[in-house]
Amino acid sequence: MGGANCLQFAKDISVDPAWFRQWDHSEYGGHNSIDILSIQLPDGAVDWIVLNHILEHVADDERALSELTRILSPSGVIQITIPSPIYNFDTDDWGFPDENKIYHYREYGSDLFPRIGAIFGNLDAFSIVAIPSDPVTEVSEGVIFAAKERVTLKSVFESLRAEQIPSIRLN
Repeated sequence: MGGANCLQFAKDISVDPAWFRQWDHSEYGGHNSIDILSIQLPDGAVDWIVLNHILEHVADDERALSELTRILSPSGVIQITIPSPIYNFDTDDWGFPDENKIYHYREYGSDLFPRIGAIFGNLDAFSIVAIPSDPVTEVSEGVIFAAKERVTLKSVFESLRAEQIPSIRLN
């Protein structure tokens, strides 16, 4: 990843900026606030995109994913973390940010992968389930890695396996 650039939505500890040649983040309403529904970057501009607990807070997740796919470089990776979809069969999207559910627009279900696949089109993807649970939601996290090139995605998969991290399970 050392030669890659990274754009992370929300500053958190999910990736180390030192892993990348260039790293920047976007904070909603703050530093470099980027409208995820209309990203003002050229096609293929970003090598690694990180969304940790962002997608469930976005009104139009399909449009956001389309924009992210557009700005992803040909050998790029999108890393998405969400509260694990294994607890629901279908995504429950209520169309507004529910203050009783940490201002989520939706709770993803096991239908997440076909939904994402329809948007990503030619992207390959795999997921992991991170344990222990998220300290805020108290739910296991689902982490999705998607890439336009299968060889890139396989490299990420093999790197995770090589780490033999006991707190994740590869699906």
